[in-house]
Amino acid sequence: MPMAETSSPIGAADVSAPPVCSPAAAAWLGTLLVSYSALGYATANLLLRVLVGPESQTHPFWVIGIKESVTVVLVGPVLVYQLARRRIPIPTRRTLVTIGITGMLTQLVGNIGFLWAMSKIGVAIVTPLTQAACLIGSALLGYIALKERVSLRSAVAILILIAGIVTLYWGADTGLEGVHAPPWVILVAVLIAVAAGIAYSTLVVAIRGNVTDDASPLVVIVLVTLIGSLLLTPLAAWTTGLEGFRAITASHWRLMLGAGFLNCTAFIALTFGLKWTSVVRANILSTAQIVVAAMAGWLFFGEAITTAAVVGVALTLSGMVLGSKP
Repeated sequence: MPMAETSSPIGAADVSAPPVCSPAAAAWLGTLLVSYSALGYATANLLLRVLVGPESQTHPFWVIGIKESVTVVLVGPVLVYQLARRRIPIPTRRTLVTIGITGMLTQLVGNIGFLWAMSKIGVAIVTPLTQAACLIGSALLGYIALKERVSLRSAVAILILIAGIVTLYWGADTGLEGVHAPPWVILVAVLIAVAAGIAYSTLVVAIRGNVTDDASPLVVIVLVTLIGSLLLTPLAAWTTGLEGFRAITASHWRLMLGAGFLNCTAFIALTFGLKWTSVVRANILSTAQIVVAAMAGWLFFGEAITTAAVVGVALTLSGMVLGSKP
């Protein structure tokens, strides 16, 4: 998503048009963009994990609303300029409806659900659950909606990834003794993490279906984040009042803005990367988030490390490497 790094003035070229290159080069470019997206999202999630810690006083609605607003502020003016100069087409009703519905689902079920579940059972458990649901959901939806077939290598990679995710979750689950929540809360958090993954899978498929059909990635990026900003910021104000906004500390502002910037660059990379990367491969590459989340949970948040969890990380890496080659 590094829009500001272009050497030409913003809007000097059609930023929605892919560069002219060979199919092999385009495939590698898509792989690199999606891989960066996974790392960007993983790092943003670590900042969010700090914001939803037991001592945090910042409401999750403020966290997500402000995080999403960063992308609107950074990318929105570029989109307006491009539309005003007619350098990109006005989005069709189909694009607006599809991205609008999946964007709302992503914000209300995906982002809020992921954040809440992470606050209850930890990043090392929630991330594998969410990624597993997204991986399976995207493969099924991609086949149904986009007719994208799963190659034998990708199918084997998915099986290895699922084995790694299950093992990693099993290993992390043995550390739930340190989670101070009733059993029913833990169960609900697990179910919500899975629901968040399914919500994310609908957005990935919607993005893939629209950006490969001549819709501008900028429209997708701004529309999804604008939905989050317009939905969650008023909800936060209604839930906590302006007192909740004024109570946000300077350190939490830095974390939210940092997470927002990382989320912005990761979302741009994912949206453009899906022009040249199938849904299945994109989600295989996105499992890098699992490894980062597990290691960060162990190193920084005191989440349990077990032999099963280490084996799960190794299997996840193996599946990711197998399925990452364009």
